[in-house]
Amino acid sequence: MMGQAMVESMQGKSPADRYSVMTSVKHFAAYGAVEGGKEYNTVDMSPQRLFNDYMPPYKAGLDAGSGAVMVALNSLNGTPATSDSWLLKDVLRDQWGFKGITVSDHGAIKELIKHGVASDPEDAVRVALKSGINMSMSDEYYSKYLPGLVKSGKVTMAELDDATRHVLNVKYDMGLFNDPYSHLGPKDSDPQDTNAESRLHRKEAREVARESLVLLKNRLDTLPLKKIRHYRGGGRAGGQQARHDGQLVRGRGGRPVGDRPDRHQRSAGR
Repeated sequence: MMGQAMVESMQGKSPADRYSVMTSVKHFAAYGAVEGGKEYNTVDMSPQRLFNDYMPPYKAGLDAGSGAVMVALNSLNGTPATSDSWLLKDVLRDQWGFKGITVSDHGAIKELIKHGVASDPEDAVRVALKSGINMSMSDEYYSKYLPGLVKSGKVTMAELDDATRHVLNVKYDMGLFNDPYSHLGPKDSDPQDTNAESRLHRKEAREVARESLVLLKNRLDTLPLKKIRHYRGGGRAGGQQARHDGQLVRGRGGRPVGDRPDRHQRSAGR
C-alpha cells in the first residue's frame, strides 16, 4: 500500500505533467534480504518466500504505474540480479507485463566480473544487455562496448533495438520529445541563489569560452587580419563593438554581451 501510494502521489495522472516525476521501483529483487545484512551480498531464499513476502511490494508499485525498475546489486540464489534473465524477462516482462525501463544499479554491470559471470567489461555488457538491462547507470560501458558487440554478432540488432525501445518509450511517456525542459519548473520557483555567481561560475565559464574559440575553416583567407582601420559587423552581432579584451559590448560604453544575471548569450560577428 505504501509503495502504491508513493508512486501515485509522485507520478500523478501522468509523469509528463510539469509537477510530476517518473518513479523507479528498486532494488529488484530481495535487496533487503541479503545474508548477514551485508550490502550487495547474496540472497538465499525459496521461491515460495520470495513471491509471498518480497515480490508483492515491487508488483504493487508497478501495478500503480511506476515506469522504471532499478535492478539490485545482490545475487539471488546464486545468480547476480543484473544477469538474471529469469528475474528480468520471465518474471518482470512476461509474467507481470512490465513495459517500462530497467536500469542497472550504480556500477553493477562491471560488478558482474567480480561475481564471476563475465570475463571482462565487454563481456559484462553482453551479459547484462542479453539478460534484460536496458540502461547502464553511471558508467560508459554500453556506449563503449555495444558497437563492437553488435558488429561481432555477440549482441543482435534486435536485442539492441528492444533495449532502445524501452528507453525511448520512457522519454515519450515523460513528454521529453515535446518539451525536453518541461521538468525544470518555472523561473519564479527557483531558489533565491539560483543565479548566484558562486553557483554559476560565470567569470570562469566566460574565460574558458573565450580561450576555446577556434576558427574551424579559414575561408577566403580571413586570417591573418589585414591592417585596416574599420570593420563592419552584421547579423545578430550587428551594432556590437569589440573591446581590447575581445569582449563584445552594446554601443559605446555598453554593457558586455552576456552580462545578464539570469543567463549567458553567445554572440558572433562577421
